[in-house]
Amino acid sequence: MFKVFLVLLVLAGTGLTRPGMADVYCDPAAAAATPYASSPRSNGTAANPHLICSLAQLDNVRLEPDSHFLQMADIQAADTRRKQGPNPWNTRFGFEPLFSAANAFTGVYDGNGHTIYLLKINGPGQPNRSLFGVVSSAIIRNLHLKGALIIGGADTAGLVSHITYDLDRQPEIQNASVRGHLIVSSPDMRNGAVGGVVAALGSGALARDLVFAGTIRVQRAAGDIRGVGGIVGYADTLSQLGNCASRATIIARDPHIEFILGVGGVVGTLGRLAKVERCHAFQPKILIDALALGAGGVVGRSDGRSIERSSSRRGFVHSSAEGNGGFMGYGYTTQVTRSWTSTRVSGSGLNGGFVGTTDGGGMSFSDAFASGAVTGEHSGGFIGAILYSPTSTFSRVYASGNVSAGAGILGLLEFNQGEGNHVTILSSFSAGASTEFVNGLFDREAHFLNHNYWYNPLDPSGVDCDDCTRINSIKELFDPNHPVYQGHGGPATAWDFANVWKARPGQLPVLLQR
Repeated sequence: MFKVFLVLLVLAGTGLTRPGMADVYCDPAAAAATPYASSPRSNGTAANPHLICSLAQLDNVRLEPDSHFLQMADIQAADTRRKQGPNPWNTRFGFEPLFSAANAFTGVYDGNGHTIYLLKINGPGQPNRSLFGVVSSAIIRNLHLKGALIIGGADTAGLVSHITYDLDRQPEIQNASVRGHLIVSSPDMRNGAVGGVVAALGSGALARDLVFAGTIRVQRAAGDIRGVGGIVGYADTLSQLGNCASRATIIARDPHIEFILGVGGVVGTLGRLAKVERCHAFQPKILIDALALGAGGVVGRSDGRSIERSSSRRGFVHSSAEGNGGFMGYGYTTQVTRSWTSTRVSGSGLNGGFVGTTDGGGMSFSDAFASGAVTGEHSGGFIGAILYSPTSTFSRVYASGNVSAGAGILGLLEFNQGEGNHVTILSSFSAGASTEFVNGLFDREAHFLNHNYWYNPLDPSGVDCDDCTRINSIKELFDPNHPVYQGHGGPATAWDFANVWKARPGQLPVLLQR
């Protein structure tokens, strides 16, 4: 599935030039031209952008931060790995990021579906290490990096370090991919972020149709890190991320790391009122042995407005963070709907098959499921814990992964800590094996439980839970006519097997992929 997504993304960015244009404008003479490839009317405007055919011409993009550029051919950047030579990048530092905070890019770069191969940027401890560095209300689209090696400090990424919204035009990163490796270390992370494609997606910025495949390693990082993510490290207020896929290995196991707010296979930390839709983590491998707040297959820590139609598929989260989840690590105020995870979870904190823990402003989960195994001292099949949250709602959700732990309930939810918490669980069920089963769905009193069911194959005759019903065989839940799917208040609360859920013979239902 990940390969199919990547192929469709690359194809979407091709075909923008007429046949023969690259041959005309990117012949050896044009590729050697400076500062850009020649064109009868090329002047850096939207109608007549500067043409880019070579690494030298790409390097010259920095000369005109407010112009329009169109890449006309693939670019071989292996020369950035040579430490000696005639070019400015033939040093141990490799290619210098195109823009900085003092000289941000405000123009448009259209990669035209082309790829830059084997780019190396080597700036240990240096901020804003990425191809474009810092951009402001710019548009970057249809560009791909393959075999990239980026080494830096705060706000290190493959494509863009920091994108801000300072002009009338909404900044946008669209149809881009990065395949490669990021290594981050710094004596002062400056509350920066790390992302496979974008490190910090600024307030109001839009990022869509993005792919990352590779590894991100954080080591010897002093100071707070706002987020580490496969696609985006930190997504700021009102930013939007849509239609993205990652296959990320994220490692942060150095004792010198001080603190990470969130680590996620797609987004490290989702800021206030930010939105994620149709983003998927394929076989995420997240290894955290450092002080961190949340680690999740899709999102590490969320204060966002909503997450919809997203998933984390297989892989694992093994973390020492406070909250660890197959989908989300630590949630604050987010509505999550039509999303699922099969990612395994283990850790020393609060562990949940879907979300590790929620705190603060309340969370809402609807039409969601978790099927990955969960291991840890405090673990729940769907959520590990609700700490201090005024309202939390779970509607039409289920957990089917096996759970083992040293203490606590091992059904849908481990425990509800806050005295004033109002927890609502409606038309939901737990069906995973629990090694230390205490209760079906909930450890402490929930204020509203209606029409819920539980099953534990290791202890089918175990104690009942309040306001929920024990079933004797998981096969009962294979039937879409089972009472749990009919809702507690009529059709409005029933599971929608026409548009949202898919019934499967002999199996639990899954979400429709549309």
